[in-house]
Amino acid sequence: MVGVVILVIAATSLARALERSLRAIWHAPSVSIRFAWRWFVVIGLIMVGLAALVAMRTVLIDAGLVPLLEFAMEASVWSGLWWIACWIAVNRRVSLRKLLPGALLAGIGFAVAGQIGRVLLPRLLADAAGRFGVLGMAFTYIGWLLVLASILLISAVIGRVAYLTYAGTAWSRSSNQAVR
Repeated sequence: MVGVVILVIAATSLARALERSLRAIWHAPSVSIRFAWRWFVVIGLIMVGLAALVAMRTVLIDAGLVPLLEFAMEASVWSGLWWIACWIAVNRRVSLRKLLPGALLAGIGFAVAGQIGRVLLPRLLADAAGRFGVLGMAFTYIGWLLVLASILLISAVIGRVAYLTYAGTAWSRSSNQAVR
């Protein structure tokens, strides 16, 4: 039972950190605790997205599709996942249209990270396990999660700049105010 409580706290901390980061990036107002349901929805979306990716990879491996098509489909799934998850995380205060550039960049970034991770992570984990045991593996996974978090946040920032540039307000004084 204690493990479940710790898992829920850890999972919702991801959603809360995503919310705080996106609010800071988009200058969106904070909301009260009664909207905490969003944290669980974001975590649910991430779990459904991961399950969809695993199922898609299984089907694609059996179908023998070209790697470029596999990459495009993976980037599409990630983009859709982050597009909706970010919209829910900011309590729908930023429109889906404004979140799209960042979500597309995040999807491509996560697909690239997935390709690199498939090659690099097994070697890194084996080396860390050989040198430091389970603790080394844990730190390797934490490091990889930091890489993924960086991809998501950098994509959100670049997405906001891209949207504001496209809208023609990137360097005006109004771009510092809340984006609705």
